[in-house]
Amino acid sequence: MYWRRRVKCSNLILLIILISASSIFVILKGSLPHISITRIFVDERNMKESRVVAEDVDSVTNGQIGASSYTTAKYGKPVTGKDHLIVYNRVPKCGSRTLLALFEQLKNEKRLATVISTQGFHVPRDLGFAGGQRALKDRINQAIDQIKHLPSAIEGHFRFHSVDRSKNPIYINIIREPLDRMVSQYYYRRFGDGQTSDRFLKKELNRVIDSEYLNQTFNDCVLSERLECSNPRITSFQTSFFCGIHPNCSIPSAWTLAEAKMHVDEDYTVVGVAEDYSGFLSVLEKLMPALFDGIAAKYQIQSKGK
Repeated sequence: MYWRRRVKCSNLILLIILISASSIFVILKGSLPHISITRIFVDERNMKESRVVAEDVDSVTNGQIGASSYTTAKYGKPVTGKDHLIVYNRVPKCGSRTLLALFEQLKNEKRLATVISTQGFHVPRDLGFAGGQRALKDRINQAIDQIKHLPSAIEGHFRFHSVDRSKNPIYINIIREPLDRMVSQYYYRRFGDGQTSDRFLKKELNRVIDSEYLNQTFNDCVLSERLECSNPRITSFQTSFFCGIHPNCSIPSAWTLAEAKMHVDEDYTVVGVAEDYSGFLSVLEKLMPALFDGIAAKYQIQSKGK
């Protein structure tokens, strides 16, 4: 496809998206998942190609920024019982609709009491980034306080933040090869995906896209170095989602990466990759059987029905 062509963009900064604990899991027979740490990044100088580099856990965590000791880490550890709140702060354009459809099936089967979406939570734009993030956090926490029965789930496009520990939160997420995600987001904003309302598209077009660039290809956007596809805050979008709501999380830096790695290691149970959706679901089953038993099989049925 055309966005896979080698494209020069000298100003595109290093994009480190999959952090030390954002992993592809390999399910071993009769055992817990073995973690193969994966880091996805776009070449700093030319964005010539995206590469996937698998590294051993020790080589990633030994003495590097943001490395977790794994002594208190939740990442990759089994979860017992059902009385938990699943927190799915889904990264846009990473296959979240598929998982939400599976959540609905679990809800219909009475295996989830409630699935709360933050999609309708209104945050005034005049609050600015920091104020808006705080307001959204407060709104989310208010919704969580209203949950009466567990297990339940809350989902939406919101950045990481700590929630009420009395709800026994389980953080999960899915990420995607960064170039694919950027391209998907680029065209989604313009044309939707077949399930997007005309009202949303019109609102999105009026808000973020100059009519002059409506039909510009992603390749041409990169070549012309427009901010929509080369702004470091956009190219490091997935990292900022795990970093959190601090204003500096939107600024690509060693600190941003360290915060993101720390949150994944210490707060998330599973972070899957969209390119291995079946593997991600198998890990959910393996680590949280009381909540997700049979979800991989449901996904296979759902996929065949498309």
